[in-house]
Amino acid sequence: MRRAVVNINLKANNLTVKAFYKHFLSIYGVLSGAIAGFPLLSKLLPENWGAYLFPPLGDQDPPARAAALILGACMTMAVYFSKELAAGLTKKGRVWTFLVLFVLALIGLMIFFTLSQRFIRSVRIPAENKEAVVSVGYERTPFALTTYGEATDWEMLGRRGFTEEQIQKLWTPGSIIKVRLGLYVSYLIFLLSAVAIGSLGVLLDKLGPPPES
Repeated sequence: MRRAVVNINLKANNLTVKAFYKHFLSIYGVLSGAIAGFPLLSKLLPENWGAYLFPPLGDQDPPARAAALILGACMTMAVYFSKELAAGLTKKGRVWTFLVLFVLALIGLMIFFTLSQRFIRSVRIPAENKEAVVSVGYERTPFALTTYGEATDWEMLGRRGFTEEQIQKLWTPGSIIKVRLGLYVSYLIFLLSAVAIGSLGVLLDKLGPPPES
């Protein structure tokens, strides 16, 4: 048993960054890389589909996308640098690690889905034969309450437009910020946990069988 542990530790110590990332051609790595690329891939899809891969965040959308991509890459590096710790995990320890990461990803996804259903609105643009997808706040401005009364979010956006300027007129800035922060944080919880699962799969596959408990 001790020899097996020593061999696994030697594997971890000798595993280079190049060898780790080269192993991303495996199914675990492809899965991890695809999920890490969601913020970029979402731009290639129609807006109503792309919103499932990255939430609409108004003016903060470009820097938020860039930050998510960077954090995804950093997560793969964090997994690599945990190689010595991962090498010491028994079979049971590996299962529990994956389970914790899966639960975190599920929690993030559930919160993101709930907030998306409540605060992301898709507005049809007949003239351009497409849809615009935006996130709104939870509290309307006095202007919106006075002008539109009981009108739905879709009705207000259809009348005023879906630009960031109009959204700021219809919902209070504080409520918009809190909603978008909730969307982004829950999205990152899912994204980073899912990337960690794939990256850890790559690492453990490269390290080989776990030591006996």
